[in-house]
Amino acid sequence: MNIKLLKSKKLLGFIVVLIMIFGVCIYFLQSEKNHNNIVNTERQTTEEELSEQLNLQQTVLEQTQDQEPAVQTEKQEAAEQIEKKDTSEPIEEQTALENGKDESLEGVQSEDSNVVMCTPDKETQEVIPKDDEFVKVTDHIPTLYVELKYATEDNFTSTVIYNFSDAYLRYGTVKKLIQVQEILLEKGYSLKIWDAFRPIAAQFVLWEVYPDATYVANPNTGFSSHSRGNTLDVTLVTLDGSKVQMPTEFDDFSILADRDYSDIDQIAFVNATLLETVMKEQGFNAYQGEWWHFTDNVKYSVDENFNP
Repeated sequence: MNIKLLKSKKLLGFIVVLIMIFGVCIYFLQSEKNHNNIVNTERQTTEEELSEQLNLQQTVLEQTQDQEPAVQTEKQEAAEQIEKKDTSEPIEEQTALENGKDESLEGVQSEDSNVVMCTPDKETQEVIPKDDEFVKVTDHIPTLYVELKYATEDNFTSTVIYNFSDAYLRYGTVKKLIQVQEILLEKGYSLKIWDAFRPIAAQFVLWEVYPDATYVANPNTGFSSHSRGNTLDVTLVTLDGSKVQMPTEFDDFSILADRDYSDIDQIAFVNATLLETVMKEQGFNAYQGEWWHFTDNVKYSVDENFNP
């Protein structure tokens, strides 16, 4: 009896072990199946995505190919329009010029026939002078004042030396004066010219009246720098042309007229120093014996023919 019972228990245990082994096998088989299903699903999904991307690329390529003829057509049309415009513009310009010419023509009766001759108006264009050309200073610096002392008797000779009242200088020198004037205007002052270009004939007159080489250049041995057109005698005035205190009056040949400002009034010192500083900064040399006398550091030849 005990032996049978023992055998039954062993059999039962063996059966349980078999069942457990079978269950484990089923579990692993099921896991493997599930894993394969997941892999297959992911692979299918990947293949579908790749397929969609390929379809999308194909669609874009087809649209691009469809648009290329349209783009080429647009480019061709644009090129034709540009070509037409380039071709038509000269004709339109020529037509406009001819129309403008017709409107601006003045009728001139021919002496030999009744035909009306038409003469076109000449258009005036601003021409920039060369640096060595003489120009009227006020044409380029209208805010500047001019009082040519040698055009009147108000000078140290009490004699009229020349018969013109406009200041003339080389254009290169005037360009520098433009800069000087702009600086002085900002400070509440203006330039006033007492003497500029001086013809050689006027220099001879000046020498005849006052033959002193200390103050007047002898034209028989050399020319005044005023005859080069790059030298001027100048002072400061207020914006309305009123006088300001300077070391001396024009053509004062005392020691107060030199550039040793230690012997003059403080206000005159400040004004003379301002004038000298600005002129030097813009390229002028200052004559030591006369506070009003400045020469452009660019040298020009003496002009024996120019007459204002």
